[in-house]
Formats: sequence, structure tokens, C-alpha cells
Amino acid sequence: MKVCNVWLLEVLCILSTLKIVNTSVNTSREPNIKSTTRSSNHSTAYRSDKAVDGCKKQIFDNQSCCSHTQTGQQEAWWQVDLEELVVIEYVKIYYRDQGYLQKQRFGGYKIYQSNTSDWQNGYLCHKDTTPKADALSLIPQIQCTGSAQYLTIYSDRRSGGQSWYSDNAILELCEVEVYGCPLGKYGDGNCDSDCDVGCANDLCDPVTGGCTYCAVGYYRSGSFCVECPANCYDNICNVESGVCSACTPGYYGSRCNQTCPFNCKDKRCMQSNGECEDCEDIFFGSSCDNCSVGCTNRVCDKISGNCSPCIPGYFGGTCNTSCPSNCKGDICNQTFGICTECAPDFHGIDCKQICPANCRDSLCARSSGDCSACEPGFFGLTCNMSCSGHCECQQNNGTCIACTSGYFGLNCEEKCGQCSAGSCSRSDGCCFCSDKTHTGHAGVNMAGKERSALQRRQWKSHTTKQGRTLGLVLE
Repeated sequence: MKVCNVWLLEVLCILSTLKIVNTSVNTSREPNIKSTTRSSNHSTAYRSDKAVDGCKKQIFDNQSCCSHTQTGQQEAWWQVDLEELVVIEYVKIYYRDQGYLQKQRFGGYKIYQSNTSDWQNGYLCHKDTTPKADALSLIPQIQCTGSAQYLTIYSDRRSGGQSWYSDNAILELCEVEVYGCPLGKYGDGNCDSDCDVGCANDLCDPVTGGCTYCAVGYYRSGSFCVECPANCYDNICNVESGVCSACTPGYYGSRCNQTCPFNCKDKRCMQSNGECEDCEDIFFGSSCDNCSVGCTNRVCDKISGNCSPCIPGYFGGTCNTSCPSNCKGDICNQTFGICTECAPDFHGIDCKQICPANCRDSLCARSSGDCSACEPGFFGLTCNMSCSGHCECQQNNGTCIACTSGYFGLNCEEKCGQCSAGSCSRSDGCCFCSDKTHTGHAGVNMAGKERSALQRRQWKSHTTKQGRTLGLVLE
């Protein structure tokens, strides 16, 4: 038992030598003792600066550790000037403790923070509402947070209060400690650490360094403030979530970390879904897709993609469907895709049927397929019948209207003679005047029973008034 007692004493001795280090400092005395003032003086022995002299004894003795205001007053206040803005962590008060009377006098006290000595227009950070005197602490530690240069303790007996309060306002403050750090500093027992740049107005917790509020361009992450996302417009985001209020052009998403489609006009798209607000030329729709290649100059409606007219070869609202292959000039109706005309060699509503083989220049009527004209030697609506002999005949009835080269006669059954051009007059077989190569030679084949006596006689070549050269000779 004696050994245990000795061990316990040693531990207590060691603990008594340890200094409790606060992360913030008592700014009433550090780095220097601050100036004080009060509403009235009880005597020169109990001046206002006695509350910041470091003496925490709570009795009146010859050391005169406490400050004391005059008796018989309805109001009393005591104030300390911290000389600069201080972010306060808490306030600790050592009130005179020499009987029940002190609790009656201290009850109902208030603490104000202010940036000037005019504390009445400052901020009331604490008001004592202890219901009974026995419950009132004479060494209270009050979480009176905020930033201020002046701290004021106030007692008011003008409007009564709790029944156990004293009638007069008296303050007997033996020591007042204001723990905190200068604005922009925190922690480490000496307030040497700088608040984070994200803290608004350089306000941070004097113990942890956590920001009281976040500056513009920052949002809260735990107790600290970090960079709004890089692409937030004007660097503004929600102070709690970090969600961007808007995005800089070219980006979308809650944190503006996704890229807008490259065809968005001015690179702008909807923050919620990335759809383009408007499109550059030749693009359309929410995703700014390409206008169809069938649109004239690739220009289309920015919303629907429709365009008009289509370039040859395309039809449809967006001109993205090819015209049928047999349309003349690749041109078709934009709405239905029907060919305006058929290309040569085709007919029908869809221009898929082939014209008859003997149509001249491969042309036929679109609706019926009838030939516009026939190739030489054929007649009929579809040119499917052959002309007789060597005729070029009338399309509707096959009547011979001309002879093919080298033939003459009513039905073009006789061969021309030795006309150098190979052709002769249909009516009489005479060579044309311009043909002089075989002048004086037979230009007519005299064979056949139909030869007339006139044709058996020998003729000398001469030129007729009609300009033809007669070259008939007796065979």
C-alpha cells in the first residue's frame, strides 16, 4: 500500500509540472497585455487592468487581483481592447468567489463583441440565463465565437431579471481570458499558422484552421474550403456542394467537367445534359449533327434538319434519300421521290421499265411506253413492226415515205445504178446533179419486164432544167 501511494504521488508531481498548451492563445495578454476600461471605479486598488494581470485568485486580499466597479449603479460594464481583429474561440472568466452575494451580482451578465469601443452596437454573443443562483458558475468558459477587436462584459439591473439577482449592477472580475487568434491565423499554441486562402475574409477556426465561410470561388469540403471546379463560369459554385452555378463555354455537367459537342455555336451547350443551345452553320439538332449532303449548300433548319430544295439526286424533308437511279438529270419530287422525268430508255411512274428496243434515241412516252419515233425500218406505237423492203415508213400505218440509201421506186424495191453518192431520185432513179462521177453511164437498173421502149434507146448525157444529169444508156 505504501508503494502504491509513493507511485501515485510521483505521477501527480509529474503532471503538475506539465503545461497545458492551448491551440489558440489568451489574446488578453498575448503577445502583450491589452488595455482595458470600465463604466466606473470602486477604488484605485481595483482598477480595470486587474482583470488582465494574470492573477486568477478569486478573493479580495492585499494582492488586489480583481477589478471592481462602483456600487449603487443600475448598469456596469468592463471592456478589453484586443488591438486587432481576433477570431475568438472562447472566453473564460474568473469572478470573485467569496460568498452567495457574488452569484447574485454576477447573474444575468452579457458578453458583447464589437469592432469599435461602441459595444452597445456590437454583437451579443452570450447572455446568462441560469435559473438559480446555486447553478451559476463563477469560473464560466463561454463559447463566444466570432471576430472582434473589443470584448465587453455587461450587467444590467434596470429591468429586473431573476428574483435572485442583486438590486444593483456590480462587476467583480478577477481575470478575463479571451482565447483565439488574430484574423488570418490559427492554432499551434502560438497562432503562427495562416488560414487557408479559401476562407472568406481570412476567417478560420482559431484551433483547427477550418474556414468560417468560404470565399468566392471556393466551396466547403469538410471544415476547409477548396477550388471551385476549374470550368465554373466566373469561378462561382455552390458553397456547400461545389456544383457550378454555370459553366464556361465549351463545358457542361454539375462540375463543368464534360466537353460540349464541337459543333455547338459559340461552344455553348446546356449544363444539365450537354445539348447544344444552338448550332454552327451546316449542323442541326440537340447534338448538332451534320446537315444532309443533299441539302443545297449543306444548309438546313437548326432544329429539324429539314432543307429545301434538295440538290439533284436527293429527296425527303432532310434531303437524305437518293432519287431513283433512272430519273432524268437525277431530279425527283422532293416529297415523294418520284422522278420528274425518266432518263432515256426508261418509262413508267417509277422509271423502271425499259423503252421498246426500236424507239429512236431510246425515247418513249413515260405513261404508256409508246415510242416518240422509230429507228429506220420500223413502225408501230412501240416500233415493233418492220417496214416493207427498204422503206422508211410512217410510224402509225407503215406507209413508205422514203427509201433507204441505194434504193428507189414506189416501194423502194429498185436499186439505184452507179450513182457515186449511193442514192438516187425515188421517183425515177436518176442520180442527183451533184453526182458527176459516172456521167453518161447507167444510173438505173433496166432489168425487168417493165423496161419501156424509151429506156432501150441510147441517150446522150445532158443536164435537165431540174438540174439533174440523165445518164440513161441502152444496156
